[in-house]
Amino acid sequence: MANKGLWSKGHKIKQFDIIPEGGGEPISLSGQLLGIKYFEDVIDSSIHFQIVIADTYGFLGAIPIRSSMTVHLEIEHPSVREENFKWNDDTVPLIITNISDNISDQKREVYVLTLETEHAVSNHTMRVWEKYGGKISDTVEKILTKKMEIPEDRIDIDETRNNCDFTGNYRRPLFMITSLCPKAITPNSGFLRTTKGSAGYLFYEDQDGYHFKSIDNIMDMENANIEPWQVYTVDTGKYALEDNNLSLTGTPVWTESHDILKKLRSGAYKTANYYYNIITREPVFSEYSAAESLKDLKTANEDVLIPESVSEKYSRITFGTLDNATMTPNWRGKKRETPQDQAVYQSQASARYSALFSQLCEITVPMNLNLRVGQVIELEKPRLNIEKPTQKGKDSNAGSYMIVRLAHDFGSASGDYTGISMVRDSYLPYEGR
Repeated sequence: MANKGLWSKGHKIKQFDIIPEGGGEPISLSGQLLGIKYFEDVIDSSIHFQIVIADTYGFLGAIPIRSSMTVHLEIEHPSVREENFKWNDDTVPLIITNISDNISDQKREVYVLTLETEHAVSNHTMRVWEKYGGKISDTVEKILTKKMEIPEDRIDIDETRNNCDFTGNYRRPLFMITSLCPKAITPNSGFLRTTKGSAGYLFYEDQDGYHFKSIDNIMDMENANIEPWQVYTVDTGKYALEDNNLSLTGTPVWTESHDILKKLRSGAYKTANYYYNIITREPVFSEYSAAESLKDLKTANEDVLIPESVSEKYSRITFGTLDNATMTPNWRGKKRETPQDQAVYQSQASARYSALFSQLCEITVPMNLNLRVGQVIELEKPRLNIEKPTQKGKDSNAGSYMIVRLAHDFGSASGDYTGISMVRDSYLPYEGR
């Protein structure tokens, strides 16, 4: 374990090279950097960098530095367990996508470079037009490896059970994959109406590549492997841990905690869904009830809060059409899915996404480059003035959370920090005083 506080002040820029258009000698600007910010988001299919550069040599105009140029970046940090934080030809290079906030005087120019991975950029020059069929997870793999030529070691895909036949209609590949997320169900789901809360996937990019992940699998705490560096403590002062690398640097802020009106508007508890089958010209009705569906749902914690006073009444009524032409109708000579099943899955997925964001908390910690969006972390929080931080589970706000957004800030005025937005779909049960 690192020394006390080292993670908040230990980064070293090993490489920051801009590769000129058409090749040539790399231009090293590592000594010109004022700050680096790195962003991941579980609902965004691309990572982002913001690099602040103080140009005292006139590189921007003399080279010139332009968008679409390639960047190689490597940062050393004591929190990294294996390789450095590295983006180059050995992993995946970065591309300058924008140059903004240009401020100049007689001595220097200060500007901000926005960077994304080369695959995120190439996504805008590709279109999915082919016909795909079979398991949704297999289709996702084909689009990423065959269409976008992303290496297999940068792809992580959870298997799906259901099939989906469709034609791309010239949509961008990353958008196409995102559109498949609410249609996908897990392999342990049953057909017809036996599925309980199994619909709903996430598609995102992090340091390691692209992920197509089931929310249920992420929240399956029975099979989770929580590492020591995924457990954070709310520092109470008196019982402060010796190593504050895994303590919060400030007070956690719950920006949302079971907003019941928002839940009602989104139909998180009970919805009535009316669909029209354009093939048979018949209406199809599907009801979603959280109290029924969440019985078998994998949740981060034990207590799923469903208010009895509102859980049995429809708070949302939706209307739509069934996409039954794209769903594979037969499986081993039998009907695999019916239009009614599709309606159930769509309803489940909508409610699953809503349930995931039941509680939203924001924290700041000493920089930890091992963290990724889509990971589950543990928050140890004692009751006020009573329990030690290591005695977790005493405060209902403690427990398991999923990281949905994070930002690594290298070289801020106060040090190196990681900002985390985390959510959960359930709570620790209240343990009285």
